[in-house]
Amino acid sequence: MTRLGPALLALALLTGCPGEDPPPPPVSRVATTPAAPPPPAPGSPPVTSEPSSTDRARLLALTPAEALAGGVRGAAPGGLAPALAGEGALAMAEQLRQAGVPLEALDLCIVAFDRARERTKAGVIDDAARADLARALRVQAGDRPALLAWVEALADRAYVREDLPAILSFLTKVREVRALSAAARPR
Repeated sequence: MTRLGPALLALALLTGCPGEDPPPPPVSRVATTPAAPPPPAPGSPPVTSEPSSTDRARLLALTPAEALAGGVRGAAPGGLAPALAGEGALAMAEQLRQAGVPLEALDLCIVAFDRARERTKAGVIDDAARADLARALRVQAGDRPALLAWVEALADRAYVREDLPAILSFLTKVREVRALSAAARPR
């Protein structure tokens, strides 16, 4: 029995005491693949990564006046009206993409609105600032009808200084959507 004692002691040390919890099982390092999505229900439209042609057609047909009907400012992120923050931004981005308007042209219009914001300290945007903004937008977007239609409509909706940050937020959102769509398209 004296020889069995040290062996049992060694075995107890290796496996732990009976009152202790066993160690957790080793973590498997085998990569798992995510489960495949369930098949679409019979009769449902196919799921694609591209918008449907009717969605795209609707975005291309949306006019600036329709998008801005609810105003510029609202409770959506960036202080935007909900329709402008969502469908309006997508529509303008898609129309600019369709017309081949480079991001640089949109950037120059953003700068024109930002200058108007800097010039207007508080309250109502004065007539001189509105005229300067309209002139700057015609210079920057005059040869790009799709861009000019949107920025002129936005300028027409800028009455008070608080409208200008919302317009800048909208144009920045349009720029982001446009840049992402350009990056996602295969060359």
